[in-house]
Parts: sequence; C-alpha cells; structure tokens
Amino acid sequence: GLLTGKVRRGLKPAEGRLAWVAEDKTRVRQSAPLWSEFDDKTFDLIEAAEAIGKRYNRSLPQVAIRWLLQKDVVSSVVIGARTLAQLDDNLEASSGWSLTKDEVR
Repeated sequence: GLLTGKVRRGLKPAEGRLAWVAEDKTRVRQSAPLWSEFDDKTFDLIEAAEAIGKRYNRSLPQVAIRWLLQKDVVSSVVIGARTLAQLDDNLEASSGWSLTKDEVR
C-alpha cells in the first residue's frame, strides 16, 4: 500500500489488509504492520521517493526497485506483482536510467 499510494499520511486505508485491520484493532495480531504505526519518517521517505519519480517520470515502485538495484549490499531484487501491468511497471526499473549517488544514499 505504501508504494501504490493506498496508504497516505494522515488517511486511513480505504481497502485491503490495512483497512481490514483498521476496522477492528484486535485483528492486528493477524496482520502486521498496523497502518497507524507508520511514522513521519516512513512518509517522509515515501514523499521523497515520489519527488524523485516525478523528476524521472517514473512510478514510486520503479524508484524503490531502482534504489535497491543500485545498492552495493543488495545482491538481487525479488519483485512481486498481481497483474501484468504491475509486472511491466516493475521491469521498467531495471534498465535505461539510474539514480544519482545522492538519491541512493
């Protein structure tokens, strides 16, 4: 939800697992993390990645995957997609562009 925009700062999730948990806090043991536990640092990072994506005309998932691909300590990236469109979007992160050193730090 964070990378798809379904979870936003200050807004309760409208659908999915996190919305299900938000309806009944006793469900938190069945599904983690709880959306209300995302802190300002989490949302600051997401918003910074969104700004980078706008500069490169890339989606937030593409920026996240590209960031991982450029980290020296990451040997491989396993992507997940529910739809063919998501898979295509994720694969666009793999070539043809890169982040600056400052953006990767």
